Amino acid sequence: MIDKKTGDFIGNIEISSVDDDAGELGIAITKSKQNSGFGQEAIKRFIGYCMTDLGLKRITLKVYPENFRAIHVYEKCGFREYERRDDDVFMEVKG
Repeated sequence: MIDKKTGDFIGNIEISSVDDDAGELGIAITKSKQNSGFGQEAIKRFIGYCMTDLGLKRITLKVYPENFRAIHVYEKCGFREYERRDDDVFMEVKG
């Protein structure tokens, strides 16, 4: 991802483990670009792309349970928790 205004590198977003009509979201935002709304914007646009252009019906992700900030952003983007383990929270959004 690149900042349209400055041309600066923001981070990466990807879909992996695609199987039939589902895939797993991965995202990493550089430290200097965090807390600027880039992650939320990227996730929302990426969900739209995956559902509309790729035809996916479900996108999953996993996040550390102590990463409250990320969980909050994922929830704002439509993800809901469907499983929790000691080391991971599993979330999904369905189209």
